[in-house]
Amino acid sequence: MLAHHLWAFPERLISDLPLTSMTPFGMQIAMYIGWYGKICVSLFMFLGGYGSYLLYKQKKFDYIEKIKSLYLSYWKVFAVFIPIGFLFFQGQSDYSANTAVCHVFDHYSISDFLANLTGIRTSYNGEWWFFFSYVVVLATFPIVVKIIEKGSFGINMWIVCVYEILVTYVFPTFQTDNYFPSLSRSWLYTMLVCQSAPWCASFWCGCVFAKDHMLERLKHNLDKAGLLNSFAALAGILVTFFLRIYVVGEEADIFYVPIICIYGTYLSNRVNVVKRCLLKLGEHSTSMWLIHSFLIYYFYGAAKFILGVRHVLLVLIILILNTYLLSCITNNFYLWIYKVVHSKNLQMKK
Repeated sequence: MLAHHLWAFPERLISDLPLTSMTPFGMQIAMYIGWYGKICVSLFMFLGGYGSYLLYKQKKFDYIEKIKSLYLSYWKVFAVFIPIGFLFFQGQSDYSANTAVCHVFDHYSISDFLANLTGIRTSYNGEWWFFFSYVVVLATFPIVVKIIEKGSFGINMWIVCVYEILVTYVFPTFQTDNYFPSLSRSWLYTMLVCQSAPWCASFWCGCVFAKDHMLERLKHNLDKAGLLNSFAALAGILVTFFLRIYVVGEEADIFYVPIICIYGTYLSNRVNVVKRCLLKLGEHSTSMWLIHSFLIYYFYGAAKFILGVRHVLLVLIILILNTYLLSCITNNFYLWIYKVVHSKNLQMKK
């Protein structure tokens, strides 16, 4: 995700500090990795569906509580970084070719604030578009379960494919002037029917894979066929990379993502240090997603500090470290508030 936003959108970065590499070939690799990085959305959706279905089968899943928890994580970052934006980053100069990112905090209105607070609009941070899409798929989880509950894996995968085609190409067409133009003004139709494709299909796919324990079965079959080793894992991930870049793009994420899940976890488990680092980053992944774009797009001072290193790999490392650090600080800030409030409540009861 961080590589995607850092390497795939040079027009959003500071124009005077373009990223460089030791060779032009290195820049080209970074660009392709950046494009490929968009698969993080499908990966998150797939794992979200997978985990949600497993919790549902264990009778531990409450989608209302899940949405509530998601909003709390969102509001924690919102309450810190949006005020910072309006206090310190109004009236910035046009430091980026995409000047819109320079002036996000120039104008304030209560309607815009409330729309962003609920996640319906993302004018304060364009990279937050995914938030409300995920809220919607969580809200529709009971419907997904009803649809896939009695079908076999093969039938359910056909349903997922048809659903992806409908959401991508058919439902949005109904909003055009040739059919039902009034639907373009329907918020419910746009949000609930025309969900963000193909990523919402990855959520369905995750539910389908969890229902039939297909990740475990695929892993067992790959191991049985001698294809669960470091070489095969690297080759498998590279195949998804080239296919997604040069052949079939995000439409086939429902097939690419399970391969990445199996081979990615296999590789990380082979190196204990890598595994521990990924687990630590995973604990802060939601906050890091919500925070990181402020540091490279919207807050000029922070962007100048991070991008000042210039080298593509070093900039990515610095971005990861700073985003992780800010996530820890933000979480500890709210933990401190909780302890203070809890302590005062205890004193009042005494």
